Amino acid sequence: MKNATIRHVLLQLDLATENPVPLDAVRARLPPDADVRPYRMTEFGAERMPFGSRDTGWHLWARSFDAMLRQARSECEDGERPVHFHILGRSALPVAAYAGLALSGSTHVTVYNPRRKTIHIDHFPLIQPNRAPAGDFFTVDKSHSLGEPEGMLALFVGAGQPFNLEAITAYLRKQGAPCAAVAQLNCRAEEQVVLDADRAPGALWQITRRLLDLRDAYGRSKGLALFCAGPFSLALAVGWAVNPRIYGPVWMPNFDTGTYKSALQFPRSAPRHRKPRILILTAAPQNEAHIDLQTQIRAIEDALAPVRERCDVQAHLGLRGRDIAGKLRSFNPDVVHILAHGTDKGGLLAVTPDTNLQAVEIIRREIIEALQHGDPPPRLVVLHICSGATTAEALACHFDTTIGSTKLLWQDTAAAFSVEFYGALADGLNVRRAYDRTKLNLGMSEARGIEDIEAFHCPDGDRGEWTPFPRG
Repeated sequence: MKNATIRHVLLQLDLATENPVPLDAVRARLPPDADVRPYRMTEFGAERMPFGSRDTGWHLWARSFDAMLRQARSECEDGERPVHFHILGRSALPVAAYAGLALSGSTHVTVYNPRRKTIHIDHFPLIQPNRAPAGDFFTVDKSHSLGEPEGMLALFVGAGQPFNLEAITAYLRKQGAPCAAVAQLNCRAEEQVVLDADRAPGALWQITRRLLDLRDAYGRSKGLALFCAGPFSLALAVGWAVNPRIYGPVWMPNFDTGTYKSALQFPRSAPRHRKPRILILTAAPQNEAHIDLQTQIRAIEDALAPVRERCDVQAHLGLRGRDIAGKLRSFNPDVVHILAHGTDKGGLLAVTPDTNLQAVEIIRREIIEALQHGDPPPRLVVLHICSGATTAEALACHFDTTIGSTKLLWQDTAAAFSVEFYGALADGLNVRRAYDRTKLNLGMSEARGIEDIEAFHCPDGDRGEWTPFPRG
């Protein structure tokens, strides 16, 4: 096959301002007549920081990478020409592991990593060996069983960096996650190994075997936590070796000042607090038709009564436009439920900042931008506004599940939906099944306009699998 028939897609994680990796270093390793399509995360909204790391807002980087990869695939994968992904950059290790997970299943991926304090760039293809290569990469291969067969699995992968079992288990305890086992793949500090084309097959073989062994030994486990150390390329290879369909949610914390802190999760939603947080925002301008907000809020609170001790609920009357971003930043809710008048263009009517409480429109773009200020972002957004489905569908690019009505939303139907939906969640159903049961029950009772309420799921999210109140 001629080189010109292959599309070479360059995905650059250009997040670190210190010591960036130039695209020319990759281009020089490709044939002169190659069809090269470069993409940068900063072109998709990612902001740069000195060393490609941060304290909060990791989901903003994940969203930028998802958008970059989605754009690259839509423009380059036509089913006729093979696509070869080349990935490079400077970023914190959770971002590299996330990128590897997002590329899992892609058959042609090459990763590039500059050696420290040199101009040499190691590069190697990500290929799963079908038999053991000649040499191992990791010389330390240990596993610690922690007696929780249905807990999380944890895998530490490093290239000579210190392994701290207590720091790993402390992080999982803080997330409220029991741990089934912690495995370590590492090199001895004195070895000073380099992950290059010769040693990458051995590393990928050992990573894959260890993951499969963990899954076979702990088949009832509920997710995987990756603790990565070492070079950018190693973290990316670890993420690429994981099959998220087998392991469920994959957490990628960041090591900072001696402890692990939550950073990223694949699918995108980050690890959460033990109690789901529900934020209810309402607005009823005095110069618009009356909305019985107290009845609507009471419907939600009554439905959640059986699990009231297991969740935190905040309700705010008199929503102003500037309130949305601020409330998300201060409360970090898992669920945002908005009760207000809608507009025919998918916006909503808030109230003016003064004491007159008159109507002021928040347009759809402003709603979307404001809701993105959660850190981590909400997992569920419910828009109880008329004609809110178009906004809900647009929001589905950013949040796991969004719910809205395509047409007029009757107040009695909105209240009935809240009772049924949150009641189903309180019964231990996941979001998707709770929505389906609500539609079925209200459909049988012929609630007005129930057929117009639709749910939308993010292609990169959990598709409604989140269960806020799992049964015992």
